[in-house]
Amino acid sequence: MSKVLIVVDAQNDFITGSLRNQEAIESLDTLHEVVTYMEQHGASLIYTMDTHFGDYFETQEGEWLPVSHCRINTKGWELADLAKPADINTVTVIEKETFGYISWENYMPVKAIDEIVIAGYCSDICVVSNALILKTIYPEIPITFISDASAGTTPEAHSAACTVMNSCQINVKNWKEYLEKK
Repeated sequence: MSKVLIVVDAQNDFITGSLRNQEAIESLDTLHEVVTYMEQHGASLIYTMDTHFGDYFETQEGEWLPVSHCRINTKGWELADLAKPADINTVTVIEKETFGYISWENYMPVKAIDEIVIAGYCSDICVVSNALILKTIYPEIPITFISDASAGTTPEAHSAACTVMNSCQINVKNWKEYLEKK
């Protein structure tokens, strides 16, 4: 497995749909570059998908964020076209009903991983949640967050998420910086 790219919630609703923002739209081309590069260089690709159902507004998240989004089997729930790899059939997809996924070991045995790269949406909610869970499960595996292939709910929230991840020993790099270290 060696290198793993985790793309968090690169779904239409977070980019151009009900929770869209300009930063997400602007970051999509860079995310496409990251996915293409990683796919061409043999990384394992794992995508998470925020997944909600008809009872969303009855959940705690629905009370805190009363905006319908990522309802299963809707256009907003689908992965953004530019976020998809050339061969979607080689991707592991994890549908999750909450911010962070906690069973990463089912897909990534610790002895098979040299590096984890993470990018996606919303950096201040789902990305940071998953990055911290990953760092907890895999404390000795380098994790890099590609900041310019991601976006938060606001630029300020994205910046705060970057600060938190950096404080927790997750490398925060833009795509050009990441490529320079290779």
